[in-house]
Amino acid sequence: MKWISSSIVLSLLSLVAFAALPEPSPPDLEFSCYTAQAGPCEIGRAINVVGLGTNGNDLSGPVVVFGGDGADGFVLNGRNAPYWATGGSVENLRICRKKGTNGGRGLVVTALDAAQRTGEVTLRKLKIFPELALGGGGLAGNWTDGLVVDGSMLTTSGAAGIRRVMIDDVRVAGATGRSIFLNNAVHCCMSNVQVDPGGVPLAVVEIKDGQNIEGVNLIIHGDLLLTGTPLEVTLQGRFHTIRISGGARAVTILGTTHFLYVDPGATGLFCGHVSEGVTNA
Repeated sequence: MKWISSSIVLSLLSLVAFAALPEPSPPDLEFSCYTAQAGPCEIGRAINVVGLGTNGNDLSGPVVVFGGDGADGFVLNGRNAPYWATGGSVENLRICRKKGTNGGRGLVVTALDAAQRTGEVTLRKLKIFPELALGGGGLAGNWTDGLVVDGSMLTTSGAAGIRRVMIDDVRVAGATGRSIFLNNAVHCCMSNVQVDPGGVPLAVVEIKDGQNIEGVNLIIHGDLLLTGTPLEVTLQGRFHTIRISGGARAVTILGTTHFLYVDPGATGLFCGHVSEGVTNA
């Protein structure tokens, strides 16, 4: 009887084990070319929304263009899917407001109630623009708000807010209201995020209420607003103007800004360079 070495047996077993692994689940919703959407795309249950191909600055590849004045774009809200809206992602897309139309929010992560709520979502490699920014000329069309995380309706202690949203490699331009609005977001992380006016007078990032919000490598060509009572906010990057309300607690900001305004009552630390002026700090 011939013996087979243990290393060969282990190698064979590992091949069998790997062969038995199931194939990765495909994305639930794919976009690979210019796609026109007449109104909002509402998503209840957690799915993966994925663009295929290069996500550049032209009209080819994964581009979704939303029409209808005042209509939102993608809305993740847990509707009709109680406790089934946790997880999922939106990745590698250009989310655009159609030329000649205005208003609405490009991408919304929100809830209807404590059971129908979105959470633990990844938003990655996204560009939220006017369609005009991708070329083609014609009338401009702007979102009112670009990226919105809205947990304002979730106030129960221990389960408050939209929880655990990961935002990475996202650029927002041309929003007439707020480029990014985190409204009662909890355990929210941002990285490699850039915000530009994109032809409008001012770009705004607002963090209202919420808790445990982290951000690194942020480039904000506009105002960063901390409003209401945000708690435990740590941000690092480059800003034009920072305004911190008196209800903010345990705020740490590292980086550079032209102007820093801090209302009496706020607690925290700014460590960096202010090039032009500090008020009430």
